[in-house]
Amino acid sequence: MKRLLQLISGRRSTRASVQVSLCSHLPQGAKRVYWLSEKLDHDPEQLAQTHALTKDHSRPYMGLAGKYGLFATASWWQAVNSGRMPTRRVAGVISRVYRAGQDNSGPVNTVTVERPDGSSETIGIYINDQKDRGYFVPGNFVEIIYALDDCKPQPDGRVEQAEIALEVVVASKTAAA
Repeated sequence: MKRLLQLISGRRSTRASVQVSLCSHLPQGAKRVYWLSEKLDHDPEQLAQTHALTKDHSRPYMGLAGKYGLFATASWWQAVNSGRMPTRRVAGVISRVYRAGQDNSGPVNTVTVERPDGSSETIGIYINDQKDRGYFVPGNFVEIIYALDDCKPQPDGRVEQAEIALEVVVASKTAAA
């Protein structure tokens, strides 16, 4: 594991160079508050652990399947950017900001997003810089793009997908108008 961490941390610049923006129709004044490649630059252990679990044959039902390559490698990003790996977009206006979880402590971590079609969805708050948490307020526009990567098949043959947040953009009410 230590060796894998050393290899990954020595290749920091290659990950960021292969992630491209998938958010669309951004209003002027929009701010990208989360970028997966930036998060991984600051947390190479997550990358190493994800790779190790994917390769771990003693845990056949845990982790990503590696169908599109190892998580956040050049081949994985190519699958995302080319559209071979499915993605999911959630965009709309933030209607509620709150703390989710058992202990009800810590910063707000969840928002409800009202979509243009009238439906709503609850999503987690992803940020690279803690000061950007303040952009998540009711009335602001948010767009999040998830990669849908296949997990290892379950004992019953089901293949679930992990939703991996790739990018989050937020715009104030005035910028989104």
